[in-house]
Amino acid sequence: MKHTSNLVHIGSVLVLLITYLVVAMITYLVVSRIYSRKAKVSDLCPVNLKCFTYVELTQATNGFKEELGRGAFATVFKGVLACDKGKVVAVKRLDTVVRENDWEFKAEVGAIGGTNHRNLVKLQGFCNEGQHRILVYEFISNGSLASFLFGEVRLTWYQRRLIALGTARGLLYLHEECSSQIIHCDIKPQNILLDESYTARIADLGVAKLLKTDQTRTTTRIRGTKGYVAPEWYKSLPVTVKADVYSYGNDDDEAKDDIKAVEKYVMIAFWCIQEDPSMRPTMKTVTQMLEGVVEVSVPQNPSSLYAI
Repeated sequence: MKHTSNLVHIGSVLVLLITYLVVAMITYLVVSRIYSRKAKVSDLCPVNLKCFTYVELTQATNGFKEELGRGAFATVFKGVLACDKGKVVAVKRLDTVVRENDWEFKAEVGAIGGTNHRNLVKLQGFCNEGQHRILVYEFISNGSLASFLFGEVRLTWYQRRLIALGTARGLLYLHEECSSQIIHCDIKPQNILLDESYTARIADLGVAKLLKTDQTRTTTRIRGTKGYVAPEWYKSLPVTVKADVYSYGNDDDEAKDDIKAVEKYVMIAFWCIQEDPSMRPTMKTVTQMLEGVVEVSVPQNPSSLYAI
């Protein structure tokens, strides 16, 4: 009888021990997975880029209430970050997201967040929670260039020159000076914002295409806005940074408006909108043309004159 009682006692202890070990193992696996996910997010976020939760951004925008602008794939809202001393930001909620894996999405955001140039709108953070893809940018007070080109308030010729040069310098940085070469893919007046000093700040890098260090061209689906998209997008040809040059040329044409007699800017626009990408100058050359370092000649292909 005593022997039987001992067996029952030992069996009970073994059952409790096994149960404890199973619970401990499950707990370890769950906790490890949570920390692993956090580590991946942390590894992919530059130190100056914050990973926001959806709840944080919902509170910051008061339920995505104050709309600043709307595009084909996203809506931008004004937000106030209580966690950052009431800092005002622009919160861009993507309506349609290309189904790419989380690693690639975060890697692209990380690369864009690592850019730093006075002619770019700074990406300050993002949300990649569930189905939510949200980009958080610094708030630029004077709105877009489009509101000045097509609105009642007119810019001076001096301001237009500085905006054209600032935009060119920003694109030059993306194409040649940052660690990952970036094709913006959607240069247009609506994506060039003006700060309190009317300095050009290129926005909407969230839809940009990154090129690896050993990659000079890419083949991808059409990105950008009709009227500013380079011909190679429609011809299924490899897309390079020259696609941005084409869009810039059309954008520069918008900026001429009342100054069509200024031959220098007209010729630069003609060079940029050459149908053959190889005929277009690089943004470095465009910048040098605007600065007066390089002489601006008549385009070799006169057919571009009829594109404007």
